[in-house]
Amino acid sequence: MSDLQQQIDELRRELRDMRDRQAILDCINAYCRGLDRLDTRLLQSAYHPGALDRHGPFYGTREEFVPWAIELCGGFPMTHHSVTSHNCQIEGDTAHAETYCIFFTVMPDGRRLGCGAARYLDRLERRNGQWAIAGRAEIMDCAFELERTSWLGPEWEAIPSQHAPDDLSYERPLRVPPI
Repeated sequence: MSDLQQQIDELRRELRDMRDRQAILDCINAYCRGLDRLDTRLLQSAYHPGALDRHGPFYGTREEFVPWAIELCGGFPMTHHSVTSHNCQIEGDTAHAETYCIFFTVMPDGRRLGCGAARYLDRLERRNGQWAIAGRAEIMDCAFELERTSWLGPEWEAIPSQHAPDDLSYERPLRVPPI
């Protein structure tokens, strides 16, 4: 094999690895967005059919988890899940990931915030070219409540956070709302 062919093969492997890593991170982000926007279809897309999930008191399949999670998050005026550190090892069509998540929840009374840090431990699989979660366990590192304030002023909250499909993030093309 020529030196050039070896370089091309190495670039192909690197590109495949980068594409897989991005697809896996997109899957994790779809999970968070699906929860926060109460978007059942998007949340389901993060899991393969029959995938197992262990979240706090919940243990079950994707088909059981998605309605449970949508109902749970739907009981809060707003939830916000942010992915921070993400580590992933890919072995063929299987990947193992640990993803750190910071979350905020406006409590039903509107005066308090539930906050915390968690980690998602995932086994992901590529099936028919699609990466999705096959098994997940959530580890809660910490959780607490804070008093909610509008310390920045009301103009910072003029564009409300809403659930799908009413949230401004679903608008295509985006029209920037005037003040």
